[in-house]
Amino acid sequence: MVEYSRPAMGNPGSALTVGRRGQLRFLRMNWPGQITSSTMGDSLIVNFVGRAAYLTDDLGQSWQKLRLPDVLSDRVEFVGDGVLELTDYLGDKYVSENRGDSWSQVYATPFWKSDASLVSFRDAKNGYMFRNGEWSLHPDQMLSTTDGGQTWSKVGTPFYFVHSIQFTSADVGWIHAGLPAQLFKTMNGGKTWTSAAADAPSREVQGIKFDSPRLGWMVRPETHAVTTDGGQSWQNITMPAGMNSLAMSDESWVASGWDGTRVRAVVTRDQGKTWAASTLQSDEGMLVKAISKKVFWAGNLGRAMRSEDGGFTWTEASAPMADPTPGWHMRDIAFANADIGWIVGDGGLVFSTRDAGKSWKVQSSGTHRSLRKIQVMDAKTAWISGDFGTVLATTTGGD
Repeated sequence: MVEYSRPAMGNPGSALTVGRRGQLRFLRMNWPGQITSSTMGDSLIVNFVGRAAYLTDDLGQSWQKLRLPDVLSDRVEFVGDGVLELTDYLGDKYVSENRGDSWSQVYATPFWKSDASLVSFRDAKNGYMFRNGEWSLHPDQMLSTTDGGQTWSKVGTPFYFVHSIQFTSADVGWIHAGLPAQLFKTMNGGKTWTSAAADAPSREVQGIKFDSPRLGWMVRPETHAVTTDGGQSWQNITMPAGMNSLAMSDESWVASGWDGTRVRAVVTRDQGKTWAASTLQSDEGMLVKAISKKVFWAGNLGRAMRSEDGGFTWTEASAPMADPTPGWHMRDIAFANADIGWIVGDGGLVFSTRDAGKSWKVQSSGTHRSLRKIQVMDAKTAWISGDFGTVLATTTGGD
């Protein structure tokens, strides 16, 4: 145990008591609020959370009140010799390399505490991330990276309430944002964005999704619209009653939805002119994704189906979970190649396969938030985004 005289805060309290348990140190003090600490050698930082932070190098004989950025501080801690890191209540980080005399904001690969985050990469190195603004008072924050997510820098953006972002090439990207939602497009890798209302068959776009750089579809109140040329042109498409989701490959398109009694899927090979029944049926909702020209996957956490003929016939595959928690769903599935893929879902669940889905292995995500989207860059690199600002990344295949 090491006794520290407490900082002169003008409040009654005992001396600070800092103890060692290996590298772990803790403190006790009579203070009406949360206190955290950080130590390095004989130096100690005491955080009176939300109010101030103090630094001592001489067991508390003298204290320096740290000069902090104008943010609501959650904690200040040592991250190196003379280097301090501050984290605010939103999860943003600031670094001082001169023991608190000056601070600079940094953006590392974040796990934010904001309402939502979206991430989209246009290639292995260049990507964008959105963080929701403070209600309707501020535009959403847009961050960009040029080093595969190692560091991020803030980019000016006029967008409020970003619902989705997706790049189809290094230059072409789409953003669905606003209330009411509108569609925006970039042709220069995100440097500038313009309204894509002229590109869309209707202003009432409720969502946009691309299954490949060329194949995409828009969700609208009555009908859908599809593109086969990367969004240069769009055509209206009418799907059978109850079908509200579309998975597209170069050979066939699979529409799925609730027909009033069961979830089922239908297939077209002539761009929606005619539709044929498939063998896919389920009593529960199922996610359907195109993996390649002929291979499609469908399923939920307790059941998986695979088609190798463009979505016409389906066979049972190995399910991610034998007994999933009621109400938990599979949210996305993506493959890096024919063998290696991932499934993400509710409860922070991540599953990986290295044998084309014959077996699935659970991977630790470090969160219990619902994970809704995975973007796979290669066999080892993937990005996941989910609820409450959850953004996860791996460069090791998740292992």
